[in-house]
Amino acid sequence: MSWYVAKSLEVLRKQLNEMFPDRSKVSDGGIGDVAHQKAGTSDHLPHVKDKNNVGVVTARDFTFDNNPADGVGIDCHWLAKVLVKDKDPRIKYIIWNGQIISSKQQPWIWRKYSGKNPHKHHLHISVVADESLFNSEKEWNLGATPTVTGKPVTPPTVATNSVIGRGAKGEQVKLIQTKLVEKGFMKHHQIDSDFGILTESAVQRFQKSRNLIADGMVGDRTKKALGI
Repeated sequence: MSWYVAKSLEVLRKQLNEMFPDRSKVSDGGIGDVAHQKAGTSDHLPHVKDKNNVGVVTARDFTFDNNPADGVGIDCHWLAKVLVKDKDPRIKYIIWNGQIISSKQQPWIWRKYSGKNPHKHHLHISVVADESLFNSEKEWNLGATPTVTGKPVTPPTVATNSVIGRGAKGEQVKLIQTKLVEKGFMKHHQIDSDFGILTESAVQRFQKSRNLIADGMVGDRTKKALGI
């Protein structure tokens, strides 16, 4: 083989495929196309050499699901968020939705991306050129729900006189998301204690299924239907 994609990125691809088995791969990419080859400097080209002098592609693209609320494909807003939150030392930079964030230049601060492709249909991730890192087969921290052992944990409660909606954060939102997961309207990996567009959409779909006003707000009637 004259080249291969960095093992760390293949681990990430495997994890995402397992989390989203039916996801679209239409904008996925490893080795660069003709445009990348003409550019000559892309991380999608095997310009990095491993210890055996084999070329390594140190970048991958992952397709954005245009309807992430259905939980079938990858929501690249979520993927960017969890990758940046963890600050894995393997990350060189990430490009998504017209912005770039680097672990080296202005570390971990999103900046405007000035390249020709704004990356609105896929997220790009490049890994550093250190073989101990780019070929690391350690799993990436994608925020999977951990298994709790030991003493039972008392679940948080939501105040009965409050209305929870877009922009809310914290344990109350986490409880709502957990209930939506239990009822099949969200996926475990989407639990992030942040009431964003995904949670709002899930609430609206749940409300419609229960013949409630589908306003995306969690008031007393929706809480009761959720079992809160």
